Order: sequence, then structure tokens, then C-alpha cells
Amino acid sequence: MKYELRAEKGQSKLRVKYWGAGVYGVYVNGNFIDQTAWDKATGANAELSGYKGCGENRYVGGSSNWLEFIITAGCLVEVKPIDAIVSNVRMEWTMDEFYGAGGVTSFVDRVSAALGIHAS
Repeated sequence: MKYELRAEKGQSKLRVKYWGAGVYGVYVNGNFIDQTAWDKATGANAELSGYKGCGENRYVGGSSNWLEFIITAGCLVEVKPIDAIVSNVRMEWTMDEFYGAGGVTSFVDRVSAALGIHAS
């Protein structure tokens, strides 16, 4: 899907809802643009500031499942599917409980087994 803001100046923030499962990336002039950094306070990628220019973006999956990006005048944004699995896991353990149950190694082994993938 391609988006272009045909204007002499200005910018807009677009939010595109996706109904199917999948992950999407933003490209400007053929170059992949990374999402905003993770915000621990909100548990999602950081809000768009609009100061990083055309292509600034964030994807919110799960039950929301939408992509939001900035487009500026004269900029061509292309949104493409990405071959990736993205997940969000929330756990509530004390550090003693986590490491007492085998720590990182046990966690990786259990998650990989649940996903049916190799632990590496």
C-alpha cells in the first residue's frame, strides 16, 4: 500500500487498521524506517512526535492491530508486510522467583517449546 501527501507543505498522522494477523513495516524512498522506541510506561511503542519526519511510525498489535505513521508534503510512504512474529509478554514474578525457577534458560526453553521452535 502506498501513501503520498500531495501538498506544498505540512504533515499528517495516519492510522491504518489491519483486520488480519501480521506485521507491517514503513518504507520511505525504499528505505525501511524503524518504529519508535518502546515506552515502558505505556507498554507500547512511543507516541509519534512528528519531529522525526516522514515515515516516523509505530505498530500496535494484539487486539488493536493498527499502524500509525507521519507523512509529510511530497513524501511517498510504502507499507509492506514483514516476515516476523511480534509478541508482547507480561509476567509478574519477583527476581528470586524467576531465577529460582531456572532463570533465563528455563524461560527460553519454555517459550520456544510453546511456540514449537528451536530454543536457539
